[in-house]
Amino acid sequence: MSKPIFFTEAAEKELLRLKQVLKIPDTFGVKIETIVAAGGEPPFRIGFDEAGKNDLSYRYGHFSLFIPRAGSMQLIGLTIDFIPAQNGFVFIDTSGL
Repeated sequence: MSKPIFFTEAAEKELLRLKQVLKIPDTFGVKIETIVAAGGEPPFRIGFDEAGKNDLSYRYGHFSLFIPRAGSMQLIGLTIDFIPAQNGFVFIDTSGL
């Protein structure tokens, strides 16, 4: 199955840097999930976690990507970028919907 989410080079580098700095174990991957967002906040959360029993799992370069099955349709076509000037990770809808 093709990957439903894309990472820019800057986002991938920052995730790898954070994993090393924070000493995240190799059993953890990057988890992206939908959330109920308050005014103006992105409706997604990104972090390091272990795979849950209901997560879809993908291999993405140097890390695993976990997406909870519930809400996964909202993530299809999402591109994640890292822009320090914008306080970190930015979620861009590139699905064309």
